[in-house]
Amino acid sequence: MTKRRNMRRLSTATLTAAVAFTGVGFGITPALADDAAAAPKITTEQTVMSFSASQQGTPGITSGMTADVTVRIANNGSLSLPGTQFVVKAPSGTTFAKNTFVQKSSRGDSLVLPGVLSDGGKTFTFDHTSYLIPDGVWQDNTFTLKSDAANDRTGAIDDGELLVTGGRAIDVGTRSAIAYTATPRAEQLSVPTILSGGSGSVKIQVNNPENITRPAGTSWVVVAPSGTKFKDNTFIWSTKSFSGVASGTLSSDGRILTYSDSATGGWPNDFLANEFTLVSDANNTRTGLVSDGSFQVTGGTGLPVGTTSKISYNAEIGVSVETPGEDTELEAADVEFAGKGAPNGTITITDGNGAPVASTTVKTDGTWTVKPANPLTPGHKVMTVSQNSNGTVTTAKVEFTVKAPVTARLDVATPARNGRVNAGTITFTGTSNPNAKIELRSIATGDPLGT
Repeated sequence: MTKRRNMRRLSTATLTAAVAFTGVGFGITPALADDAAAAPKITTEQTVMSFSASQQGTPGITSGMTADVTVRIANNGSLSLPGTQFVVKAPSGTTFAKNTFVQKSSRGDSLVLPGVLSDGGKTFTFDHTSYLIPDGVWQDNTFTLKSDAANDRTGAIDDGELLVTGGRAIDVGTRSAIAYTATPRAEQLSVPTILSGGSGSVKIQVNNPENITRPAGTSWVVVAPSGTKFKDNTFIWSTKSFSGVASGTLSSDGRILTYSDSATGGWPNDFLANEFTLVSDANNTRTGLVSDGSFQVTGGTGLPVGTTSKISYNAEIGVSVETPGEDTELEAADVEFAGKGAPNGTITITDGNGAPVASTTVKTDGTWTVKPANPLTPGHKVMTVSQNSNGTVTTAKVEFTVKAPVTARLDVATPARNGRVNAGTITFTGTSNPNAKIELRSIATGDPLGT
């Protein structure tokens, strides 16, 4: 009888469950109850997963050097579960210096955790089954980035990221951008405007902002941008405290300058600037920014090998005057200006007082011609020819003389007017303008009689 009653209790038992709803699943804990008359019940307890990720500060990184970036992941909810996977992509111009990162939490604990590097060190993958961020706790994840030796970027570079791709410890899709401020190891300080046939200087500065004294000895190669060559094989060098002139080896075409010595080194918190003079080809027809020149450290220990900077200049075709020729003498009607310039450039010609004389536009073939708007007065002229090409103004001078107008005159001395002469050879004499051509014709027939 007792056994039958126990069997009846089990058959009418009530099943209760506590269900914990989470972002990744739920757990059910069954229990038996003695109340056979009660209907089955489910009790629930709401829990939340809520995470945020953000970079803590933006480091500055000089090309060839390292710096740490930290991404803070915070558990803002009321649930913590183990296990996560995330992928970290290094910003452009950098790679990860090592395959570990440091994790520190708001509770004070610290760990060094390994990951897997790929894509030439540009991607860091982390997968850990016991990684966990307790609720209400944040964890700082610090990675070491190294800027490429040839990284010539400047300013904020913000295309890196940390992205949670799997696991239960952190919401999948949690993301933070990763950025740094790029400071090139070598940089061109300014970009000169160089006219065709003209010259300009470029200064490349190699920075050593760290408190590091590098051993002496370095080699580098400098390549002139298209349309230019080096004036000679010398350059001016300077640091914060010293300066001088050095010489390298110039290629036969004048476009490549190589340099090597055993004394140049990197001084702590200093720079080394090298100034070179470029000469534009006389027939250089390029316009705008030309940036295919380069400075590159190729050897030695004084400067990081691979340190690179572009070398650029703004190319402009300056205005030139071909006619009138210098110091020529012209009749006013024969004055015509002609020359070369930048296609579609605006040509304006003014006299010595700045008054406009003529204007035109350079043809697409680079030539221009124009006559004065009004006849020029006699005398010596000094004219200024200006060209405006995309906001860049170039000028040229031209000097010439406008002849005074000549009044034609002709006086016949012999034979006298209505005079009589003997038959035979008759000689005519008189006066006229110097170098004037005298022609004698028959009034009756129009035939020429002499000159």
